[in-house]
Amino acid sequence: MTPGASTTAEKSVFARKSSGLVKELGAFESFSINLISLGPGPAFGLFFTILLFVTGANLMDAVLVAALIAVPIVITYTVMAVEMPRSGGEYVYSSRLLHPYFGFVAGAARMMNVIIYAAILPYWFVTFSVGPGFGAWGAITNNATFTNWGNLLSYGFPSLNNLYVVIIGELVTIVAMVLYIVLKPRLAFNIFSALLILELLGLIVSVALLGYMGHGGFVTTVNNLMTSQGYVSPDGGTYYSDVSNYGSSTFGGYGSSVTNTLLFAPLIFAFYFMFTTAPNYIAGEFRRSSRSIRLGMSISYVLAVVFSVALVFVFEQVVGMNFLNGVVANSFYFLGGPSAMSFSPGLTSLPMLAAGGNNFAIGIIFVGSITWYLLWIILGLYIFSRYALSFSLDRLFPRFMSTVSRSTHSPYVGILILSAIGLVLMPFVTYYYLDIYTPFVFLLFFLPMITVSLTALALLRLGLKDHKPVYTLAGAVSFVVTAVSAYYVTTLPLLGAAAGFTSSNKQTGYIAVLAILLGSAVWYFGARWYHKRSSGIDIALAFRELPPD
Repeated sequence: MTPGASTTAEKSVFARKSSGLVKELGAFESFSINLISLGPGPAFGLFFTILLFVTGANLMDAVLVAALIAVPIVITYTVMAVEMPRSGGEYVYSSRLLHPYFGFVAGAARMMNVIIYAAILPYWFVTFSVGPGFGAWGAITNNATFTNWGNLLSYGFPSLNNLYVVIIGELVTIVAMVLYIVLKPRLAFNIFSALLILELLGLIVSVALLGYMGHGGFVTTVNNLMTSQGYVSPDGGTYYSDVSNYGSSTFGGYGSSVTNTLLFAPLIFAFYFMFTTAPNYIAGEFRRSSRSIRLGMSISYVLAVVFSVALVFVFEQVVGMNFLNGVVANSFYFLGGPSAMSFSPGLTSLPMLAAGGNNFAIGIIFVGSITWYLLWIILGLYIFSRYALSFSLDRLFPRFMSTVSRSTHSPYVGILILSAIGLVLMPFVTYYYLDIYTPFVFLLFFLPMITVSLTALALLRLGLKDHKPVYTLAGAVSFVVTAVSAYYVTTLPLLGAAAGFTSSNKQTGYIAVLAILLGSAVWYFGARWYHKRSSGIDIALAFRELPPD
């Protein structure tokens, strides 16, 4: 090429069209997507189970410590979204402030995480929300139809019908995909935010009913239920006392170990508070982005802490954590103990006991619980589509992946691709759940930590470059918190067992992470070589500027 033609070609990198996205969102959408990402419902449904493995830990103290150490992460992501308000944020931060290769690693790790969830979340939606919800509702109100549905759709029951699970999961994925494509972002977000309100309403009703019932009322209700099912204490006690004693003696008295309480905090951080990152995925679509993101991030984080404290407090004071440990261990997930309830005990079913058979109150709790994983399915569409769009604009993905609908301003290609992946993989997950989930559970934890760590380093670099010590400090602390948490959870047998890590799936995880690191290098440098050879364009020049707004 002649020097003039070469210059023209290189300048064409900077003469790109706009992204096609529209600034339709505000502070409320920033708030709602961040709270959807955090997910107080499914997170604490999980923590009430894994508390079994961290013997003698105090969940309340661990939650407060985890909330404190996550504050630098909130600051880091808020600052980055304000300083560089572009959709696909984590990829943009690392690629512009560290190196394009690290940006690709950050984006690839997050996208791989989302792909795994696209296959697993529809299965969880059916077997961990819909099924157990119907099972508990039917058992408490003597509704045989609901009980039968619960038996057919609950994980661990021998009557689980995999075909029904696949049909429901596929339909949910298709409906979420279609709604997101045909609706403008603001209208779609209004619908998704309404689902979030249902989730929060279910949690509020759960806390209120348990608080109103009180510990004595809860104990009486549980004992009466189990007596009606034929339970007889072997030593003349009650079901509640037998299960509480079993929980305390088998899994350690609740709050008896300060050491395990402190060790539990990194796990809570890693599975809950670390995910206060969602507005950064769509930062380029906020009006008055600085104000919207700052308000949305801060309010949603405070509310996430409030919900977590309220849930733990009411279970401590009303349900009793020794009883919770014992009754969860007696469920179909574990072995041993005095006797199992006729439904899976947990964050959905135990508050239903406090409803006194009121179908309206139970229905609110049930509807709230089935939004848990549904909202995470929707969140995955946001994440993948924005990353695919950003990669495509930087010429790392084919150009068609940056196509945005003119009528709805939706990056529909990424949505279609992720939905198709989920639709194809979901039947395999359903029929071979443990064979597929077990090798990849480590990645669900570890991949996001790679992305968060690189974002922290990007803020540290920004602070050094712009001579802003506060930015540098926040980035450094965020990196240390994330790295230390990753180290503890992946190396301590206690936390590894709680998270479901084994030597086998950790090995699989490390191989996958190595593949991402090496594959990202091949992909980026290969794309750079291809574009330079085929059109004379050095795509590295694109990473000296922010992508189009």
